[in-house]
Amino acid sequence: MQIHIQISTTIQHEKGKTGANHIIYALYTSSAKEGQKVQMFEDHLCLWFLCPAQLKALFVLNLAEGSATLIPMDCLRVCTDLWTPDLRECIWGGREHMIDDSIVFEMAQLCPNLSSLNIQHTAVGDAALQAIAAACPELSLLNVEGTLEITDEGIKAIAASCPALTSLSVSGTMGSSDSGWGITDEGIKAIAASCPALKSLDVSVTMVSDVGIKAIAASCTELTCLNVNRSQGTITDEGIKAVAESCPALASLDVSGTMGKISNQGIKAIAASCPALTSLNVSFTKGMISDEGIKAIAAACSALTSLNVSFTCGKISDEGIKAIAASCPALTSLNVCCTENKIGDEGIKAIAASCPELALLDVGGTMISDQCIEAVAASCVALTSLDVSGTMVSDEGIKAIETSCPAMTSLNVGRCIGGERGW
Repeated sequence: MQIHIQISTTIQHEKGKTGANHIIYALYTSSAKEGQKVQMFEDHLCLWFLCPAQLKALFVLNLAEGSATLIPMDCLRVCTDLWTPDLRECIWGGREHMIDDSIVFEMAQLCPNLSSLNIQHTAVGDAALQAIAAACPELSLLNVEGTLEITDEGIKAIAASCPALTSLSVSGTMGSSDSGWGITDEGIKAIAASCPALKSLDVSVTMVSDVGIKAIAASCTELTCLNVNRSQGTITDEGIKAVAESCPALASLDVSGTMGKISNQGIKAIAASCPALTSLNVSFTKGMISDEGIKAIAAACSALTSLNVSFTCGKISDEGIKAIAASCPALTSLNVCCTENKIGDEGIKAIAASCPELALLDVGGTMISDQCIEAVAASCVALTSLDVSGTMVSDEGIKAIETSCPAMTSLNVGRCIGGERGW
């Protein structure tokens, strides 16, 4: 039996979908009463915590039916259809307060079947995470992004007690003056040793290095998603090569912001061994990834749907983008922003001709012309987001988009000097 709980106080829901079965959960105190007022602010639902340390009931709101129900905490053990714990930026008494250990201790005692926990950007520390580990062995998803008080000790406890863990995000856990260095290779090695079913790992903006990544690669061969964005440790081609060799099911890789530590060598290794790759982000890699790496991806990873080559110091050009167009017809998202005019009409027209499902396109800061945008409009009618900021695109190009792309929801023409009105 698995239990998921939603404890976020501010939850956005989609407008115009009241017919769907939107159910939102929030923990309340024993003093909460049925029918208690809930304030609506535009498309945000705001729920007010009364006393986080004395949570006794689950307040269930069904936005589709407009109903509200109180469920005693004791009943949680027999509920099987609850959502995921999300303790981000909770509001208490009208002022923002960080959720701390007290709520997580309560959850550990009352929810032994917990399978998913999101405590990103909270004040939760190692002691509470150790309590979760001891009481909730079925935990499979954990997000501790931006939690400055969680260190290797908390992650080691999870590793020791939660072998079914499949998804872990420790992004931004750089520690504090009190907790030290946050999460490092030691915590990640513990996960590797005890959680072989891990499929998704986010170590962006941490001190994790090749040592931790190699340990994950060796033990977690089912890994499908890896994010090393802005790694503060030393994650290099060697770590990426290890992942390529041991994790053939890898589908998503983000090496953005690695400032030259990862090059064509690592990307070519991924291309050679990970044919299921669908998403690749190589932005801000200091020109170390070029057409050579992108062509290798195009040749081997035909299922690619998302590619970000923005800010690559002019090393990726129309040649690389044309290779993607020729081999990756399922592409739905492409970002070539600020590629020092190496990517222009030629590459984007090739994408338009071969990738009809393209939905998101960012060509900001390039020399893209109206003719190119018109080609995109004619072939990519599913386009929902377009960024032409800082280009020479004029009214004519924008009118073509307006006419041919009815699904468009986001358009950025900032600093676009081609329009009659200067946009």
